Amino acid sequence: MTWGLRLLPLLVLTTLVGCTSLAMQRANLPMQIDTAVAQLPADYEVQATVHISKGAVQETYLLALSTRRNAFSAAFLSPQGIPIYSLRLTEGRLRVSSQTAIGEHLDPLQMLGYLELMYLEESDMPALINDHWRWESLAGERLFVNDGNAAPATESISIHFSGTGPWHSPVVLTDDHEDMQLTVRILEAKRVFPQ
Repeated sequence: MTWGLRLLPLLVLTTLVGCTSLAMQRANLPMQIDTAVAQLPADYEVQATVHISKGAVQETYLLALSTRRNAFSAAFLSPQGIPIYSLRLTEGRLRVSSQTAIGEHLDPLQMLGYLELMYLEESDMPALINDHWRWESLAGERLFVNDGNAAPATESISIHFSGTGPWHSPVVLTDDHEDMQLTVRILEAKRVFPQ
């Protein structure tokens, strides 16, 4: 009992630090996206591969995504099909759960933010863009630049996509601040009727 009481403050502090880290990583994105509603094309069941290159590290995951209205869910799995993270919209809040201790460079909320940057309708962007960020859209490309960054180099995220929407494939996102490249290849995108 005494050990439990001594460890409780450490557990609470560790949990708070973990939550702060998630919020900070998500805050680096160009848009403040409401996690209660994922900003992705609605009413689709999507299967995709997600390849992450971060420095010398290469990781590949499977993504199962459902964007049914009021029933959003996503699961990141290993190439062998082992569940790693799941995200589910429950009672108006996005819940994240971890199933296994693999996926070192996979932050599920950050990945969801990147997916939203890739697949968000351009007409919705002006209302969601954060201060100090600007965006440009050209044929097959989106560029987000943080002009208010105090760092010597300007922070930017570039997105190159092929194919037709709403689920372009492949899509390559490069985040220079994170020194990361993310490639999403849609395996299947099936339209479903809302429930």
